[in-house]
Amino acid sequence: MVNTILKEADLFCPNSVRINFTIYHNIKFIFAELNLPDFIREQQDTIRKIQENIAKEDAALVEYPDSKSHKTKKAQFEKQIAPHEKHIKIAEDLRAQYGDVAVPAGAMFIIQPQEIAYDFSFTNEDFKIFLAPYVIQDHMLTMGVQKHITNYNFYNVTGTFDGHDGVLRFKQGFEGSTFETVGVFERPVRPVLYKCITTLQHVLGRD
Repeated sequence: MVNTILKEADLFCPNSVRINFTIYHNIKFIFAELNLPDFIREQQDTIRKIQENIAKEDAALVEYPDSKSHKTKKAQFEKQIAPHEKHIKIAEDLRAQYGDVAVPAGAMFIIQPQEIAYDFSFTNEDFKIFLAPYVIQDHMLTMGVQKHITNYNFYNVTGTFDGHDGVLRFKQGFEGSTFETVGVFERPVRPVLYKCITTLQHVLGRD
């Protein structure tokens, strides 16, 4: 179990990622929508701004051709272009596969006066560069602060603390604390039938 005390969150995410949500009493389903054309335009605009900065450095180098400062700045700006071009290529490929608007992540939350519980979620790994799960968590953390709910429960970690649990690292990244509870146990009420079913699942490769 991972809990974090709610506070204002300031996480990076592209402006083209939006939040849609549906509420059933105290249960909220949230989906992050990604507008790929908007994202591509954002990246293109960023590249144009970088190119403008490169042009300024070029102009300065005409006047001061031996300036190490302007040469360094120009080199730094030039290095910034490649990641944005890469993101545009990824977005164009995803747009061809998924269309203009995609749903890269979603989650279910249980809202109570004393706590917001993050119950389960899904993520499309094709969209991992867009950080959609963080957008969802940012939205819910902010909502908790606004509603003065003091506890945010991430729930459900495996208890493996050897550094290989990516889900645990994701949840601890929100500055929460991890503590161990009693856990969940199963007691079959019909042991023979349970044994037959689990054996069959193992044989069929469904365990």
